[in-house]
Amino acid sequence: IFHAEFFGMDAGAIIFSGMAHDAVEGSKVIKEKGGVVWVQDPDTCVISSMVDGAREAGVVSFVGSPAQLAQKMIAEYSVG
Repeated sequence: IFHAEFFGMDAGAIIFSGMAHDAVEGSKVIKEKGGVVWVQDPDTCVISSMVDGAREAGVVSFVGSPAQLAQKMIAEYSVG
C-alpha cells in the first residue's frame, strides 16, 4: 500500500495465479490513487482466486495471458 501512496498514478500491479485475496486490498488502493491493475486471464491460472477477487472488486483495467501481460508491459512502458 505504501507504494500506491508514494507513486500515486504511476503505481501499478499485475496479479497472477494464486490463492486467497491478499492482493485485492492493495489493488484497491492502487486504483484509488490512479494507478493500474492488470490480472492474468483466469482461464490460464492454476488457481484464480486472487485474480477473481480483483475483478470482482472492479479495479482491473486489463486481463491477459502471461504472454499478453508481458506484451502490454513492453508496449506501454518501454523506453526508446
